[in-house]
Amino acid sequence: MPKNRIINGVMELPKDQAVALVPYDTVTVQGFYRSQPEVNDAITKAAKAKGAASFFIVRQVDANDGWQPAYYRLCL
Repeated sequence: MPKNRIINGVMELPKDQAVALVPYDTVTVQGFYRSQPEVNDAITKAAKAKGAASFFIVRQVDANDGWQPAYYRLCL
């Protein structure tokens, strides 16, 4: 069984683990991100600010040369 990644102190969950958790909250992060690690950094900082222990990416939209609004489910 693979180990879940921890980014900025917040655990990234696979879908099967995330869907089993309630309650949950969401956060949206928008900005110009040059890479997936930059997106992960932004979302985990937002998740941590909301007190989330873990997160799961619900939807990520990549458009317009790096402008990436990203929508995430946070498991609190």
